[in-house]
Amino acid sequence: MFAGGLKECRSCKLNGEACARGGKSHNYLTEKPGDPPSHVCPQRLHAPQTFEGQAVLDVIRRGGALRIGFGGVEGVDARAVLDRLAGVRPVIDPAVALELIDAAQDGVLKGVEQARAARKPNPKPEG
Repeated sequence: MFAGGLKECRSCKLNGEACARGGKSHNYLTEKPGDPPSHVCPQRLHAPQTFEGQAVLDVIRRGGALRIGFGGVEGVDARAVLDRLAGVRPVIDPAVALELIDAAQDGVLKGVEQARAARKPNPKPEG
């Protein structure tokens, strides 16, 4: 769900990229040929580090946990996520889950904004 998303991760695995094994790969936009690899995959860099974080992310990825308004995605529906987490074992402390949901929402909204910006047509220069 980060960078190119899970589809990009599958490509990296199929291509045998070092990032698919947790290593560093080349960033051809910023590195010169012959430079040592320094790029850490955002999918791994920003991945949840705890059972609780992974559980929250899994619920959000399954769908139905986003608040949608007239302008599109407005955030994460914390109640929906908490309801789905109620069946997860071991039990996740709701206060911890809410903190993780807030962090996930920040990432979701940042991603939505980046996607919107990428779709906006470039203004034509006048003259």
